[in-house]
Amino acid sequence: MRFLITCFVFLAISGCAATQYQPKSSNGGYSHTQLSETMFKVNFQGNSYTSAELAADFAMLRAADLALENNYSHFFVMDTQSLSKTESYFVPSSTYTYSSGYSYTTGGFGGVSESPLSSYTIQLTDKKDAPGVIDANFVIKSIEKKYEKRKLFSELRKQN
Repeated sequence: MRFLITCFVFLAISGCAATQYQPKSSNGGYSHTQLSETMFKVNFQGNSYTSAELAADFAMLRAADLALENNYSHFFVMDTQSLSKTESYFVPSSTYTYSSGYSYTTGGFGGVSESPLSSYTIQLTDKKDAPGVIDANFVIKSIEKKYEKRKLFSELRKQN
């Protein structure tokens, strides 16, 4: 019994982390849609432990990565959206009784979960001096430095 409780507590604690910078999965992450040869819509969906600021930063990081992956050094942000997905949940209570007479109750709680979504429509460019242009390498270095101690980058990102 003690082992099961320890496992449950460990799983609950380990699951309480902001979404990493990773491709979209059930826990959130980034995705993109190519709109033209040089235009993309970039999204980052966080989980309930992800701040709106982190979601916006990771969407911007993905935009910078896309620029470099497509052999462009800079990009423009054409449009931006910030949304929050709200979900309610409830875990009903259950009582377990053993033949020894010992019983315990679990559940009986609920709440609201909010997950931020940041979205940018970007235009890739090599025009370094145009007004409003963003340097992809600068963005990457800046965001990686900002979050380097929070362990929010997947192993794939660390290898690049």
